[in-house]
Amino acid sequence: MRGPHDPHAPPAAPRPQRQVGAPFHPADDALRHGLARGRAARRRRAAPSEPAGGVLVVPTGAGRRGVARKRHRAAQLPPERTDGELMRCTVCQSPERQGGNDALPAPERPSAANAERLAPEHAGHVHPGRPPTGSAPMDGQLQGPEHVNDHRTAELPRVVRRDMRRFATDITAHINALYPDADALDLPGVRGLLGLSEDQELAPALAARVSGRLHETLVRPVRHLVDSGGQRWRPYLLAKVIDVLGGDSEHFAPLLAAGELMHTGSLIIDDIEDEARLRRGEAAAHTVYGTPVALNAGSAAFFAFDRALHMVLPDDVPLRCAVQGAYLTALRAAHAGQALDILGLREEMDAAVATGEAEPLLDQVRLTHRLKSGIPVRTAFEVGALLVGASPRLRRALQCFGEAIGTAYQVTDDVLDLRGVVRAGTPTKSVAEDLRNGKVTMPLAHAVALLPRQDLAVVWHRIREGGMTEDDVREVIAALESCGALDACVQETERMLEPAWAELKPLIPRTRQALFIEALARHTVRRARVA
Repeated sequence: MRGPHDPHAPPAAPRPQRQVGAPFHPADDALRHGLARGRAARRRRAAPSEPAGGVLVVPTGAGRRGVARKRHRAAQLPPERTDGELMRCTVCQSPERQGGNDALPAPERPSAANAERLAPEHAGHVHPGRPPTGSAPMDGQLQGPEHVNDHRTAELPRVVRRDMRRFATDITAHINALYPDADALDLPGVRGLLGLSEDQELAPALAARVSGRLHETLVRPVRHLVDSGGQRWRPYLLAKVIDVLGGDSEHFAPLLAAGELMHTGSLIIDDIEDEARLRRGEAAAHTVYGTPVALNAGSAAFFAFDRALHMVLPDDVPLRCAVQGAYLTALRAAHAGQALDILGLREEMDAAVATGEAEPLLDQVRLTHRLKSGIPVRTAFEVGALLVGASPRLRRALQCFGEAIGTAYQVTDDVLDLRGVVRAGTPTKSVAEDLRNGKVTMPLAHAVALLPRQDLAVVWHRIREGGMTEDDVREVIAALESCGALDACVQETERMLEPAWAELKPLIPRTRQALFIEALARHTVRRARVA
């Protein structure tokens, strides 16, 4: 019998190759699953062991090199993918159906710890794909398809969380440059806070005397809230939009920081108008510095944007004017939304309870949320498009996606007002704050069509009259939860986000930055335990 390496042996028949895009035959699929299980078992045996004490034991010599090679291969192998067919993560073998919502049962999976040790890029199910056949990947682009298998959870992929923490540190430094500590407030900083240009007279001695007062009344109330935390997801998303479109977000970092200061100022004013006592787990600014100081400081924070805009675009007057126009539009919309929110929808809710018609009420709540939160995020994405010179079609898609994120975020905020928001085990705001203030929120508007008319009347009477006890609050929340009003809100956020992302996705490069945008956008509307 001829051996496998016999030079006279006839050549082996070529292995048939599946055409790209062709569906898998069931037998091929079963074979592939079996091979995947075998690979997973070998990886588990070869992976470093981690004893109970938490010390990672790594083999030495050839074993160590073998583990490194397996890690490299696991990081580089792409998921199998065909349109409408099964996609599987190459490390954990978790299934994901493209073109449908059906998930197939997964074969044996390695532990999360082993999966992360095998491929650091696997954290959060982020996988680089393979390049198209016969072509090389473009610089800065991922090599083929990527996916984030979030399994409909509120958790961000670890790689995105790590990147956000790094970004938050960087952007906070730029915020502190605009709103510095007292001992770092120099003459140009005083001029900036006073609104005086370099050609306007200001004696250094006078600037030194007023700097302490300015810091106490303009800077400290804002820094009080900035320094208490926050994910900085708005400037982070804008930075990723700029980067994915070929811009340099680091150059525009002062502008991103100013946008966060504007948002902080709006929160300070919002807490005053809502008589809120907590924000991000800390005392609200007006409870510490008094209402007049906090109100003025919150309003003044809006104008940091103009200072930053002159820093990053000192000579491009047309672009600066376009960005200023977009920014003023956002401020106008946000104040209009806040006006509708302050006035409330009590009469509209009375009519909805009497007639059982929910849509007119829901439309008004949606409009308020669009103005308060949707338009500001829409404008942030528009600014990003302007800064990189995006085409009109791309700019429009970015605006719609930003508006969907911001509006859905506000709807989720209504849900979390009832379910609670905690950070590191500490509540960041009072539960049912809006209901205690007699506000008509999205869950209450959805309850009009979901609660029996008699029960709805009882719930609304308790909210409208005010002075609810803790038992009343718990019963109202239980009624809204059990009728499905909160779930209806969650479903509505998905309906907002999905079509907007579907429109934008084909227009942007498929880079890691684009993946981060999608992951964070979904996180903002699925979050459950973040401030």
